[in-house]
Amino acid sequence: MVKQFRKSACFLTVLGLLLSFGFSSGSSYAMEKQDKNPAISRALSNSQVMDNDEEDYSLNIDWGFDEEEYLESEQDDLEENGFYYIVNDRNEAVITGYYDVDEDYNPIGDKDVVVPNTLGGYPVTMIYDYAFSMLEVTESITIPEGVKVIGEAAFANCEGLKKVNIPSTVTIIDAVAFGANSSLEAIVIPNNVVELGIGVLAMNESLKEVTLPNTINKIPEGTFMYCESLEKIDIPKSVTEIEAGAFGGTGFTESDFSTNDKYGWCEYVKDGVTYVVLAAATHELLNSGEVGESRYDYIH
Repeated sequence: MVKQFRKSACFLTVLGLLLSFGFSSGSSYAMEKQDKNPAISRALSNSQVMDNDEEDYSLNIDWGFDEEEYLESEQDDLEENGFYYIVNDRNEAVITGYYDVDEDYNPIGDKDVVVPNTLGGYPVTMIYDYAFSMLEVTESITIPEGVKVIGEAAFANCEGLKKVNIPSTVTIIDAVAFGANSSLEAIVIPNNVVELGIGVLAMNESLKEVTLPNTINKIPEGTFMYCESLEKIDIPKSVTEIEAGAFGGTGFTESDFSTNDKYGWCEYVKDGVTYVVLAAATHELLNSGEVGESRYDYIH
């Protein structure tokens, strides 16, 4: 247990940092963005993210063990080939930690990490909160088939991470799971994922390509917030709701909503132009470029 919680403690929690410096309209990071365009401020101020407590923004995940008991336990996690884990009540291995540098910050292990599909003879089915966060030298991670759940900030703030392979068995990805990875340029969220937490890909400044699954019906708050290099995305037909601030501060120039006639709202800015997606029953409203007395430029 010591390894996993030393990581989350020294980071002050990745999610808490993102909330205070990214989602909050009063943060220094957000203030700098808002000064450039007030539309971002409106998107942030209408978002409920900054008002949520930690227990509210994490998904309700059944890890198969008593988390409170785990937190209070003085027993160390099990370890195999550098991967820390516990065995839950379903006889499944839940990965709780991994490090790619030693205590003196000397690299250990490979730059290309392949997560094992078994540990201690138990199938790996879940990756716990913060397990792979704050990696220093890892450039790619392959998650094995059989993993169903990726926890809060599980792969967040990995400085050199460029590529992540997510298997088709994953169904749940919790808040900020892949947030604040400055080198990540592309990611595919596979079909069969049915639920995303808030800010799953927030603050990935190099992210340019994203494939979303046709099995989600909502794009949560802050999903792509401050992904400044993201200029295009296709919204799956299954999506019926886009929450406030989902695309705040992106670099959008175009997108494809042609298969959708119902969504929530969000707004984002590109070269001083405010792009807005509002709840609409028909494409006529989107194409008109006008709502009430306010004029907007739409992408469709």
